[in-house]
Amino acid sequence: MKAMTAKSILSTLSYHDHFCYSLSLDQIYDWFWRQWLDKKDKKEVNKTIEQLLKEKKIIKEKNRFALPGKSSYIKNYPERRSYSLKKQKIAIFTAKQIAKKVPWVLMIGLTGNTAMQNADEKDDIDLMLIAAKDRLWLSRLFVFLMFLKTGKQRRSGLTDSVKDKICINLWFDTGSLEILQKNAFTAHELLAMQPLFDRNNTYKKFIQDNAWAAQYWPNIFNNKKAKFKLKNKNKGRRSKTLFLLNTFFYRLQYFYMKKNISNEKIGLHFAYFHPKNRSKSVLEAFKKRQKEVQ
Repeated sequence: MKAMTAKSILSTLSYHDHFCYSLSLDQIYDWFWRQWLDKKDKKEVNKTIEQLLKEKKIIKEKNRFALPGKSSYIKNYPERRSYSLKKQKIAIFTAKQIAKKVPWVLMIGLTGNTAMQNADEKDDIDLMLIAAKDRLWLSRLFVFLMFLKTGKQRRSGLTDSVKDKICINLWFDTGSLEILQKNAFTAHELLAMQPLFDRNNTYKKFIQDNAWAAQYWPNIFNNKKAKFKLKNKNKGRRSKTLFLLNTFFYRLQYFYMKKNISNEKIGLHFAYFHPKNRSKSVLEAFKKRQKEVQ
């Protein structure tokens, strides 16, 4: 058994352990920590997994793997997957409605637990939205007005049930697609994202602009890259009036939100609506778990 292979397998399971998530063999290949796998490497991984099972450093049930003592993650997977698929249908319907009514929206992606098919019944539904350049804040205004009618959006600060509510916590325009904070957590989040609507090959550009994520999860990055298909781009016309309106609504919305901003990162071309810095807590737990299992 190669020490590096065993270390990467344990690291892969350790990371997902924080999210109470078990992995299939194919998912271990996809999310293999920091190492690119070819066919020969996968055979080595298979042998190493068998050895780790004999040494009781990992467990296997129903063709899924987890760390010792975490069999509940495997048992809970079918139920969480079922919840996630139901939420995904809501997300797809919502994405279609937004794309139909807001012409500047170029891509909408499903993120978070639901994208990994690991949602709890009471979870909300996290989305990411990419707008055309200099149209982010116009798009956000239109989406907000649309949600006012439907009541589907999760509202910040409210303590009511968030079950199946839509939370668009990541906003970009095509002028700024590179993630600001670069680490294993943000890389995993962007690579786990499932595109629900994609216009003008925007999803491909988003992945390409965040190629740095491959240093953490090289296999899932290359798998996504291999599936890209070129589409005809429609650049559209640039309107100075819409540019000025977008800037005005950015300033207006920023002024309204300013008093409540904590860890959120907000600019003319992006908005990260994350009041808590999850990267820090996730990576600290990951590092601690890595040391425990090696």
